[in-house]
Amino acid sequence: MRKKSLELQYLETLAQRTKLSFAEQQQLVADQKGFQGESAVDYLTQAILPTQTEMMDDVNLCVDGKRVQIDKLIQVGRKLYLIDMKNYHGRYSFRNRTWYHNGKPLTHSIFSQIERAHDILARIFAEHHLVIEVVKVIVFTNPTAVIEVDDHSGIIVKYLWEYCDWLQKLCHEEEAANLSWKKVLQNYCVAPYRPVEDFSVDSRKIWQGICCPKCGNFWWQQERFALQCKICGYREAKETAYVRTICDYGTLYFRQNLRLSEVTQFFGNGYNRRYLAYTLKKHFIPLNFKGKQFAYRNPGETFEFSFKNQQRNFKQLEQRVNWKCSPRNNN
Repeated sequence: MRKKSLELQYLETLAQRTKLSFAEQQQLVADQKGFQGESAVDYLTQAILPTQTEMMDDVNLCVDGKRVQIDKLIQVGRKLYLIDMKNYHGRYSFRNRTWYHNGKPLTHSIFSQIERAHDILARIFAEHHLVIEVVKVIVFTNPTAVIEVDDHSGIIVKYLWEYCDWLQKLCHEEEAANLSWKKVLQNYCVAPYRPVEDFSVDSRKIWQGICCPKCGNFWWQQERFALQCKICGYREAKETAYVRTICDYGTLYFRQNLRLSEVTQFFGNGYNRRYLAYTLKKHFIPLNFKGKQFAYRNPGETFEFSFKNQQRNFKQLEQRVNWKCSPRNNN
């Protein structure tokens, strides 16, 4: 499963709890559309290519202090296809080594990112004496975009609706080959980029408590094992809701460790501090701090990605949703 970018996770979590600025709202919409396009390419790729095809998604590499992010790498035969996805709209054209948007020259090249990624990959493979041709491909995922590129760019450019046929033909033309490029790249992989500051430097007020994942409200009927949203009726296991909200805190305050006092403040009134302490101890990794400095490691991502490998356990917890018991404190 492709992860949402850390920026997208942050903005979506923030949007649930406060009003975004105009710039944040624009960035959120752009990131969401970009993720939708990337997910569409992932789906088509998995549907077309054999299951044993070697590929990597959302690759972050660092070589000699230089970072690059690659949307997708696919090996077909003895070639490695470097795929960059663009969610652009409007009319773009590339002629005489210059990009134009709606007839006006751009001050940057749409090819710059993929060219840089290509050069870094070529350098890595050369240093490891790995012979593999890297082919540059840009896929425009927005159906409203109109792209005109001359034949001298050295880059394959495809619309999303062309991508399927192109990939199918590719599979029929190339024979499988056993190459070690993934193992080589693992030595250069780094964590995705994060902003320097988290929400701790922001003065805006945020909604406290557990946010309903269905309707976005914060009013719950609390039972012993489950919570029920008072607005839409959505029910969730209490333990899952607590873990999910702790992850929300961690996503917004990604520079902070998880301390009981601060997480309790994020939950606000009406929630059980002792149960919150139990949840932190059960699901999060303690750090080697003593006394008042004691804390747990912050995954810094939303529940969906922080606990992606434990979803089966949380599915089992959902059996508690229908356990009958008397209501407890209301929030």
